[in-house]
Amino acid sequence: MATDNYKSVMANASFGYSFQEIIFDRDGNPIDLKVIEINRALEKLTGIEAKNLVGQKLSQIAFKYDLNNTNIILKD
Repeated sequence: MATDNYKSVMANASFGYSFQEIIFDRDGNPIDLKVIEINRALEKLTGIEAKNLVGQKLSQIAFKYDLNNTNIILKD
């Protein structure tokens, strides 16, 4: 039940939200992120619909990113 409440809050939040899975290399180092879900606010902020982001790796949708930095430049 707590998970359902959390998902409802995130889905309806006025701020952009994205849940991502960390992808590791063979040595256990983080190398990429996979988008699991985003909310409507993030769709509005980026202009990209969830159906075009969910399931994608960050390396597929971003020109430049650093897993140690929150600045991401999305591809058009």
